[in-house]
Amino acid sequence: MLAPGFYASQDIRTPVRIAIMVLVITQLFNLVLVPLFAHAGLTLAISLGALVNASALLWGLIRRGRYRPSPGWTVFLCQVVAACALLSVFLMWAASQPQWVGPQIRDLQRLAVLALVLLGSALIYFGALWAAGLKLRAFVRR
Repeated sequence: MLAPGFYASQDIRTPVRIAIMVLVITQLFNLVLVPLFAHAGLTLAISLGALVNASALLWGLIRRGRYRPSPGWTVFLCQVVAACALLSVFLMWAASQPQWVGPQIRDLQRLAVLALVLLGSALIYFGALWAAGLKLRAFVRR
């Protein structure tokens, strides 16, 4: 979503340079995180790479004066980060439960646990955003 801000001013090179930099950074994350966390390390490396990419593009647009965040973005970012942190705690707890995986759990039970975790995740995330004062209707308005 941020790259078109560069394309609109005929700057094609900057997003490509950032993409190459992020590709290298993501591979370095892979080298460090995959041996530590296996497939979860791969997911984390890709997520961190995407975060670096978005941050670099946003920083470039702000630095060049092509984008200026509206007032309230800092509060919004804090609300989302707090909701994500609360969701992360819940998901770490859910992942550590012995009933989640193991030979004694049947497929139907596993599906039910997954459904409950997904439902709980949605309730915790959107509940945290609502409790932080974010108006959830703003997300469904067209």
